[in-house]
Amino acid sequence: MTGRCTRCLMPSTYPDISFDADGVCNHCLGYVRPEPIGEDRLLQIIHAKPRGEQYDVVLGISGGKDSCYVAYLARKFGLRALAAVSY
Repeated sequence: MTGRCTRCLMPSTYPDISFDADGVCNHCLGYVRPEPIGEDRLLQIIHAKPRGEQYDVVLGISGGKDSCYVAYLARKFGLRALAAVSY
């Protein structure tokens, strides 16, 4: 088969790739999407962990919307974040 995955567009030239009858690749079929936990459960996890370290999380900040929003959420939830900036 030549072409691409109908879900992720991975090319058929990628090593060790295979497709099902619908054209979905083995990488997509093997991916398990976690269930969303919700803000209440997230806050329970954040507040339940020990506070023995200087930082709670390390964030990779690229300057894009996604990483800046994650930094905002870390601050909102009271996490002590170490921001690693990439250029």
